[in-house]
Amino acid sequence: MNIEEVSGLRDFNAYARQMEDNSDQKFAETASFILPGRVGDIGCATGLWLKNASKIVSLHGSQFFGVDIAKGFLTICDDRLAEGEFSGADISFIRHNALDGMVFPPNSMDTIHTSSLTHEIFSYASKKSVQECMRENPGESLFTAHRKVGSRQLRHFIADRYAELRPGEIGRAHV
Repeated sequence: MNIEEVSGLRDFNAYARQMEDNSDQKFAETASFILPGRVGDIGCATGLWLKNASKIVSLHGSQFFGVDIAKGFLTICDDRLAEGEFSGADISFIRHNALDGMVFPPNSMDTIHTSSLTHEIFSYASKKSVQECMRENPGESLFTAHRKVGSRQLRHFIADRYAELRPGEIGRAHV
């Protein structure tokens, strides 16, 4: 699935408002798992999770990476960065389709966060891939083909994130 195909799927202004409406709750649910070092947020949307993370004293000195496929979201992130909303953190924003493979080098990340993206991957599987699946399996329903493709894409996405994480301490981080 290419960036333009994904980026054209929805109204990102409405989606951005939805993401921001529940960002504090999502951050609160994940904050205790963040390990200092290299911290990535894949599907960072408007950057609020990273904004909250950059304020945690025990994470000062960490490198933060926001990754999203939507140019509009990254523009918002860049504007927030320019306005100093990330507490002076070392932060970079990257436009990348995380379904295309690894975003970061193997064993290079201490924390990778993703919120809602796994739902997006499963629910909005590539139309082209679903059509290919149906051609390969004549008589298969659109629903079944969509589930197969979404599941396969999700497994690859998770495997890539696992490969990007450094081996080490498993369990809760203390922030």
